[in-house]
Amino acid sequence: MTVADGGAPGERFAPSSCGFGKARWLSRSYRSVMKRLTVPRGRNEGVSDLPVVVHHEAMHLVPAFAAVRGMYYGWWVVVACAAIILIAGGPFFYGFGVLVNPLREEFGWSAVTVAAAFSLRSEVSAFGAPLVGFLVDRLGPRKMMAVGVTGLTLGFLALSAVGDTLTFYAAITAIALTTNLCTTQTGSVLVARWFQRQRSRALTLMAIGGGLSGVSVPLLAWAVSTLGWRGALVGLAVTTFATCVPFLLIIRESPAPGQEPSDGESAASRGPDQAVTRSFTVGQAIRSRSFWLMSSAYGAANFGAGAVFSLLVPGLQAGGISQEASALTAAGIPILSLVGRLGIGVLGDTHDKRRLLALSFGLQAVALALLAAPLSEPLLAVFVVLFAIGFGGPIPLRTAIQADYFGVSALGRIQGLLLFISSIGGLVGPVVVGTLVDLTGGYGLGFAISAVVAGFGVVAALAVPRLANASGG
Repeated sequence: MTVADGGAPGERFAPSSCGFGKARWLSRSYRSVMKRLTVPRGRNEGVSDLPVVVHHEAMHLVPAFAAVRGMYYGWWVVVACAAIILIAGGPFFYGFGVLVNPLREEFGWSAVTVAAAFSLRSEVSAFGAPLVGFLVDRLGPRKMMAVGVTGLTLGFLALSAVGDTLTFYAAITAIALTTNLCTTQTGSVLVARWFQRQRSRALTLMAIGGGLSGVSVPLLAWAVSTLGWRGALVGLAVTTFATCVPFLLIIRESPAPGQEPSDGESAASRGPDQAVTRSFTVGQAIRSRSFWLMSSAYGAANFGAGAVFSLLVPGLQAGGISQEASALTAAGIPILSLVGRLGIGVLGDTHDKRRLLALSFGLQAVALALLAAPLSEPLLAVFVVLFAIGFGGPIPLRTAIQADYFGVSALGRIQGLLLFISSIGGLVGPVVVGTLVDLTGGYGLGFAISAVVAGFGVVAALAVPRLANASGG
């Protein structure tokens, strides 16, 4: 790969200053990590079909009291996944907005050119989800997370060296695909393998990493102002690799059969009803009514969420809300979503997940209905609370309910397909609402329709068959 072709010679980074001199070191480090992460499959007595990847040196990275005090190792896996999601996911999902103006100033690009690239990341993530799911099931989530971290590192380095729109879009595409490999989609499959009775709680704790990843925004903004956008991306690449690798070494693929049963309990103590697990193939899952109702429910919610995250700020300003209040509203949603992720997510272990999903989507529908009408600032606060909680709750429940209904043997592929199908709502929603804005001159009708669509998500969630009858639908 060459250095940037555009800009004055003094503005270019030499390969070493762009980070490509570090690429060889990263490559050697990656090969070393992959050797540690890869262990030939073996079969002990009673081993399931899940791959067992255990590296004895990884245990030295975990405090010794994990074993001494009897702490179930699955919780260390949760912590490691949450940390990787926090480190790797934040800059891409929340922080790249700080690069818009520096890119436009250096290359003279229009706002549409830059915005299109950041829209491309959502589309690539959605269309790449089935492929990621296949790779996770085929090769194992642990190895895929290592590939993802390494690919994300190289993607940041490539982005630091772009000089035209083609290389810019190519770097964004690579970052989108590799981010999928090392964040929530892959991590949730890994965590689901370690837990059964406390699966919702474990996934909820993992989701905290995503909720906190917004802290990367001010850090990246500081780096851009201090080092320039190219230097900031080189620093981000090195930091991402250096901080994620120790957590990768903590992760193990799944509980060792006969040694660490699900949730750290023996099959006898769980009882026969909890010991039985489902094991759907991809074909069985997509032929079930449950799969399509879940996809429809999440797709309906994504319709409104996509419109909100794309058009909330201009919509509020058009309604007379100040720029400061509009910005605070947009920033408050991911932060307050932690309330939904923690509160509703934890309840998934003891309450009907279908009803919890319906509650979450119902909160989103009410919030969108408020947004469709002229809002005062006090009512705007009500919107933020309702929408944020409703948006956060379904995040940890998504993998938990799929694992309950379809098992974990093909969970990566099943979840990838569901993510792809439900993402259609997130792609269509902003287009529909934006078109209605152009036709009517206002945002009210578009947000009202989004509220109705979110209400359909409530109906679809409640229509999912009860778990005892899930295979029949």
